[in-house]
Amino acid sequence: MSLLKFVPLSLVCLAFSSIIQAQTLNFRAAADYSAANKGDAVLVMQNGKIVFQEFQNGYDSTQPHALASGTKSFSCAFAVAAQDDGLINLDEPVANTITTWKLTATNPAPQVNFKSQITARQLLSLSAGLSTDYPDMGQASNFDSYKLAVNNRSAYAPNQALIYTPGSFQAFAVMFALKTGGVLTTSGPDAGSVVGGQDPVDYLTRKVFNPIGLKLDYWGRDILGRPNMGGGARMQPQEWAKFGQLMLQGGMWNGVQILNASRLRECTTYNNPTFAGYGLSFWLNRPLGNTYNPSIDIIPAGATGIDVTSNQSTPAAPSDVYLAAGAGYQRLFVIPSLNLVVVRFATNGNWSDNEFLKRLLGTTTVKAQPFNYQDLWWAGADENGWGFTINQQGEALFNVFYVYDSAGKPQWVVMSGGTWNDTYTTFTGALYIPTGSPFSGYDATKFNVGASVGTAILSFRDASSATLSYTINGVPGTKAISRLVFANGNPQNNYSDIWWGGQSQNGWGFSMTQQGSVIFGVWYTYDAQGKVTWYYMPGGSFTSTNIFSGALYRTTSSPWLGTVYNPATINVTPVGNVTLTFNDSNNAVMRWSVDGLSGSNSIARLVFGTGLPTSP
Repeated sequence: MSLLKFVPLSLVCLAFSSIIQAQTLNFRAAADYSAANKGDAVLVMQNGKIVFQEFQNGYDSTQPHALASGTKSFSCAFAVAAQDDGLINLDEPVANTITTWKLTATNPAPQVNFKSQITARQLLSLSAGLSTDYPDMGQASNFDSYKLAVNNRSAYAPNQALIYTPGSFQAFAVMFALKTGGVLTTSGPDAGSVVGGQDPVDYLTRKVFNPIGLKLDYWGRDILGRPNMGGGARMQPQEWAKFGQLMLQGGMWNGVQILNASRLRECTTYNNPTFAGYGLSFWLNRPLGNTYNPSIDIIPAGATGIDVTSNQSTPAAPSDVYLAAGAGYQRLFVIPSLNLVVVRFATNGNWSDNEFLKRLLGTTTVKAQPFNYQDLWWAGADENGWGFTINQQGEALFNVFYVYDSAGKPQWVVMSGGTWNDTYTTFTGALYIPTGSPFSGYDATKFNVGASVGTAILSFRDASSATLSYTINGVPGTKAISRLVFANGNPQNNYSDIWWGGQSQNGWGFSMTQQGSVIFGVWYTYDAQGKVTWYYMPGGSFTSTNIFSGALYRTTSSPWLGTVYNPATINVTPVGNVTLTFNDSNNAVMRWSVDGLSGSNSIARLVFGTGLPTSP
């Protein structure tokens, strides 16, 4: 559905490509700041080429440098490769593999109860709640790191606190070893020990390092030869930069897709409910909202700092910055909006990521950017039956209310554009209720967007909750909304977007929201009288890699506008089905049946903004 042509251009958001204006990088200022603070090296790559490098304070560039906890960020690439090979599902309970974490009659709660809930994703996002009762991995040659990881206690239930502990990454390595033939000792004095299984670093080298020509000089190991996944890597700066470039290129190298792009993107866009500034093994430059709790979150002093005023780590830089960070101020910065990779090595000293990037990026003011709010939103179970889709391309939002008119019949209201405030926390746009022709014989010439019926304001409290304020036909209202979670996992091919039938079908659309392998679709169209109506497909299944089918329903409920909504009046009626055959990631055929009628339409993603959402 394309309404943008009817909306004043002042309401259309700016393209993502215009967020960062042309910028002159100040290599000298950044390098001088590094050198003055015990820096060893600064290397900058832009557009895939080294544009600056300097070795400082006597550092021998031929010698491998410790990455310290910068090593942790390899674990996400390791995890993506394991997912690509079908070895691991990030949303499965770890206890399915590390069976001593299962809650049984002989395993007391709450410690095992907490551990029984932990998923692989929570290990990589440091939200598993595992305690810091873990020895210094710098002394790993003196102990069995796998056994200690298995037997480590829980300090909190999952998703309550960010606990920066190497134990989470060792536990993920244990899971991998057990998935690849390792055997876990479950009782006796050796309980928690692991025999066999593939070596994570050997696997990472084979699947990631070798294909991109990355030379690994050294990886520290424990007394049994198991790798220190939280801090054991050593390499030269140009080698670490190669890994950053692979991340920047979405897992592609010399035209070959080394790692699944969608899965790899999640490393740096994951909406961590525990701490918004950490994705899957990477630090993120997002505003933290209300996710940071210094009374329980354990973040080491050498990690990226938090600017109190902006409530993010590096306000001087674009919010799409992500980084690997290690003790002694080892840094790998990736800035997608500037196509930039930066490596900094050091030996302690005083340090500020914000000051370094401020100097590197010069004096140009860097504009804030919005989160990725694209999803299906609702007002919770107490208002079950209506919803709100947010589709996002770059800064542009295309939003649709799926509600009920005064007679309780399904009605949609569209907000096809709008404007952000300066901090990208509030989005305001005009609302429309168009008219058209019956979907069974659609005639685009009958489409009339009409005059605006009001205004809506979305005020985002954080990445997953917002206040929706609106006035429709003179009637005001306010709703607290949040993302509706209807499936687990992340799609290999994500079809979430507004889809339409092109100009010849202008006026109706099909909104897809995908979570895992489930598509929740809403078809917003017109009834026999040409009035707005909608049908929904709350799920279904992929019958092949590119074909998704699901049942289609019509609902009626209580009036929504200007009254207290009553979900008890919902009436759900099956009306048919929809089959979506995806020709590629941007084009599909929609075959449908509704109340005995049937048809098919070629559909494609509706381009209403430029670029992808900047972060999840």
